[in-house]
Amino acid sequence: MGIALSANFIRPGRVGGVEQAFYNLVLGLLDCGANTTIVGGEGRLARGMKENLVARGAIVDSKAFVNNRFLAEEMFAATESRDFVGTVFPNYYLPMTKNRRLGTTITIVHDLQHLHFPQNFSLAKRLWLEKCIPHALRASDIVVCISDATRVDVEANYGAGRSRIVTIPNAVDWSRLEIRDGGAQPETVEHPYVLSVAHHFAHKNLDTLIRAVGEISKTRDDLKLVLVGQLSNALGSGSYSNRLTETIREGQLENVVRFTGLIDDATLGRLYRSAAVFCSPSLFEGFGLPAVEAIGLGVPTIVSGIESLKEVTLGRAEYVSNPLSVDEWSARISRAIEDPKNEHDRQLDAARVRAAYSRSVIAQKYLSLLGAGNKGTVG
Repeated sequence: MGIALSANFIRPGRVGGVEQAFYNLVLGLLDCGANTTIVGGEGRLARGMKENLVARGAIVDSKAFVNNRFLAEEMFAATESRDFVGTVFPNYYLPMTKNRRLGTTITIVHDLQHLHFPQNFSLAKRLWLEKCIPHALRASDIVVCISDATRVDVEANYGAGRSRIVTIPNAVDWSRLEIRDGGAQPETVEHPYVLSVAHHFAHKNLDTLIRAVGEISKTRDDLKLVLVGQLSNALGSGSYSNRLTETIREGQLENVVRFTGLIDDATLGRLYRSAAVFCSPSLFEGFGLPAVEAIGLGVPTIVSGIESLKEVTLGRAEYVSNPLSVDEWSARISRAIEDPKNEHDRQLDAARVRAAYSRSVIAQKYLSLLGAGNKGTVG
């Protein structure tokens, strides 16, 4: 018997870091030799990803289900006739339909953003989360939270439920950020620059970072700010991108700040490696993948001093105690550029982070939950 993972939640490029976390986990399971089946309607996986996973040995079952994610999940649970040792539902929702053939059911809860920043969600989405999270806590065999910060938040707001709640962080795949032999050379930014990677949601606090870099640019006109991530109009998250544009206009920072939108992995990797400093000014995270990626590439990294980011960066970043303070951000960034951590220490930080979040290490934690222990395979 193998392990199944539902991909029915994926809308390529529109579900944030959860999509990449899913791919990283699947690749980790394949690294461990696990018999891995991905279930999801046609078009759920990013372009080229299906072929990549099949080439690695995954079974990709593009069932002809309805396009609606939740009906697709229920139909999968109701009609599946294969026996799995376990099934992972990677994005909050556990089907109401029970099917013993699915084996041990694992539901992943990433964060409780809908409670802390309800303005980012429609009323329907908030009501849905308020139904499906308690259901997952009652009916899943195991609920996985991607950080202790999320686990504590879940237990404080919903109680422990009947499910076993454990923390397993996201897997990180640094290999996707490499430039492949024969591939096109991604564009670079010639000036020294601060990098941030975040979709344009208000809680990402990018306006504070823009103002902070704007303050530095008054005395250092060669410094740029590069913001990678989906604009808010493509996310259905309101007008936050317009607010950022207005902040840039008010500060006359049109020649300082650059939006890239979504970019390919090789370009993102190049931008990470060439950055003078990486910053994550976010006010709320369940995990914070870009900060971990940056440290793993040896980039000086500054993040908000919120619990989740302090946890997942393993103490290897610099922490801003008041994430809304333009002055604190500008001072931290200036110091990081003028007196950066030495190369040796940054490489030690990178090695520790890579060891903690490697695909196979994280996948093995899931296999252990399913009773595979150190055998490394479910088959």
